[in-house]
Amino acid sequence: MKQIRIRKPRLVLVDDHPVVREGIRSYLSSRGVAEIVGEAANGAEAMQQVRALRPDVVLMDINLPDVSGFVVTEKLRHELPDVRVLIITMHESREYAVQIVRSGASGYLLKEAKPAEMVAAIQAVYAGENYFSPAVASLLVKAAVGGKKGSVVKPCLSDRERQVLVWIAEGKTSRDMAAQLGVTVRTVNTYRERLMAKTGIRKAADLTRYAIRERLIPLGRGPHAPWNPVRPLRSAA
Repeated sequence: MKQIRIRKPRLVLVDDHPVVREGIRSYLSSRGVAEIVGEAANGAEAMQQVRALRPDVVLMDINLPDVSGFVVTEKLRHELPDVRVLIITMHESREYAVQIVRSGASGYLLKEAKPAEMVAAIQAVYAGENYFSPAVASLLVKAAVGGKKGSVVKPCLSDRERQVLVWIAEGKTSRDMAAQLGVTVRTVNTYRERLMAKTGIRKAADLTRYAIRERLIPLGRGPHAPWNPVRPLRSAA
């Protein structure tokens, strides 16, 4: 019987330490976990590499010499929403965890994690899921339900995610949204998935209520509102 070959994720490594990149590359390549298609030592190189190579996953360090990994992640997620970013860092704090979620990253892996966990994280992110190291997941839960009054973490939506949310509330189809934004239906669906992941809401009716509650659309607007398109949003530079 003919075997079905599953394509390995194409991955770009972003870390300013050559030794770290070499160690990760060697481990992943030797075990056939991923195809390392590019490497970068700073944010500018990361943007160039990802734009040119269009990898499936970017393994991103936060502490880069020219710009924060958070900034690079936000730009990548805005410009290339199909690319998944997995943050890898030595920092274990609630503030970092919240910033990573807000940046649009798909996962947060501690550098102290065992190699097997890194493999699991890459595979999860490549499959379209989110991955957070157990300790980090616990911090996010505490940030969401604990702390001072009013400190609940609100999702940080990009301009396009907000626009898609408004259109979902107005009952527009992904095809309508794609035509208005000048992108593919697949890209719109990626925005929808990111929006749902950030808000934790899956149903259109609940997203409509969320949009009204956050005052993104007036009370009374909904699936039967008239089509009122806006100008396409510009891509990130």
